[in-house]
Amino acid sequence: MIMLKDKALLMALGLMLFLPLGIQASTPAIPDLLNHDVILLGERHDHPDHHINQAAWLNQIAKDGTVSLVMEMVSVAQMDRIKERPTNSDAWREALNWDESGWPDFEIYRPLFDVISQHELMILPGVMSVEPGTSFDQRLSQMRMAAGNPPNIPDSISSSVAEDVRVGHCDLLPEEMIAPMVEIQWLKDAFMAKQLRDGLAKSKRSVLIAGNGHTQGDTGVPVHLALLDTSLLAVVQQEGNQGGYGGDEDTIIITREIPMDDPCKSLRERFGKKKG
Repeated sequence: MIMLKDKALLMALGLMLFLPLGIQASTPAIPDLLNHDVILLGERHDHPDHHINQAAWLNQIAKDGTVSLVMEMVSVAQMDRIKERPTNSDAWREALNWDESGWPDFEIYRPLFDVISQHELMILPGVMSVEPGTSFDQRLSQMRMAAGNPPNIPDSISSSVAEDVRVGHCDLLPEEMIAPMVEIQWLKDAFMAKQLRDGLAKSKRSVLIAGNGHTQGDTGVPVHLALLDTSLLAVVQQEGNQGGYGGDEDTIIITREIPMDDPCKSLRERFGKKKG
């Protein structure tokens, strides 16, 4: 595991107090960034610094050769609707109907789309699309096919992902929901891996923009790329001393902590408080 920190976090606390809350001091450099063919750049979706970092790394990568970019935020259906390539960030926002997509405010993703537009990068969807009203079994079947019919999830990974699902949903989910969510996560990762492989056949490098749970090496997309005869870099962005995501072979980027709204509130309202 390689851990790199924002320069601001290496400064004295007193100096950090003079940094405005909305400004990151710098993007941490990843020394061996360009030594890899497949690069996975993780994020907390609503953390603006994470997208600033991703944009800076992506710009560095794009300056060094052609790039196929897979984005978790972009679905097959969204890309299918685009008939003419957007030429700037605002055009991407409109073409993807971003404001209705359920992802965080486009403005924190704008740095990424600025780089995409500047270098005219090829975007590959990172999310499969299933027709509304499809039964769960049919949905899984369609997802398996779209993901290239991956092998069944190993028990060790299934157990780890199941625990991540429990913790990530505040230990409030009914137990019968865990296994299906683990299966869906496995298929999502398999699809992203397939898209990265397809992109690498057309470009010098393939890059993934996705949540940390997808980019981490122990259970995420890298598991599906283990047999790929190429060099892979998995990057996870953590906050302060919180820990969490990241495997032994991952590059861990430490950024400042930004408080988030209580992620358990809506789950408590839906499922009720878990009895002790």
